[in-house]
Amino acid sequence: MERLHQLGPSDPSASLELAREGNRRFPSSPDAPERASIIVRSLSSLGRHPEARIEALEMERRYPDTEWTRDVHRHMFLNPPDHPAERGHGKTLELE
Repeated sequence: MERLHQLGPSDPSASLELAREGNRRFPSSPDAPERASIIVRSLSSLGRHPEARIEALEMERRYPDTEWTRDVHRHMFLNPPDHPAERGHGKTLELE
């Protein structure tokens, strides 16, 4: 978890791999919901939105009453990053 916190959003590929490995090794740990949210956000950051949504739905099934799940739900289903109304969607530069 310490390494995941150090990485933050700077390296979504490494975060994805590390979070998945953590959940394989420690599926019932109290940190599993946080790792699941890192998986969803990493996939989304990599532009793999359909996979991120599938992981988010699985997260809602496994961890329905956590703040991590509520946050992911808002991020993926209420304000999805691949929706055209989102700031920067389809743009190459932030100021376009």
